[in-house]
Amino acid sequence: VNGLAAPDGRIFITRGFFNKYRAGEVTADELASVIAHELGHVALGHTRRRMIDFSGQNALRTALGMILSRLLPGFGVYVA
Repeated sequence: VNGLAAPDGRIFITRGFFNKYRAGEVTADELASVIAHELGHVALGHTRRRMIDFSGQNALRTALGMILSRLLPGFGVYVA
C-alpha cells in the first residue's frame, strides 16, 4: 500500500492504500503525505532519472549477454 510517481509526472496511489483510506484506516493527513512524497519525486526528476538508469543497465546486460553467448557455447541457453 503506497503511491508511485510515473515518469510523465502522473501520481498514483495503490488500490489497497485508497481502500484503507476509505475504510478510515488511513487518515487524510497520511494520504496527503504520500501524495506530497510522490510530488517530491516528480519535482526532483527521480522517476525519469531512474528510468534512464534502468534502460542503460538493460542495454549493458543485453550487450554483455550477447558477447558471452558468442564466447561461451551454451551460455544463451543458460540465460534463457
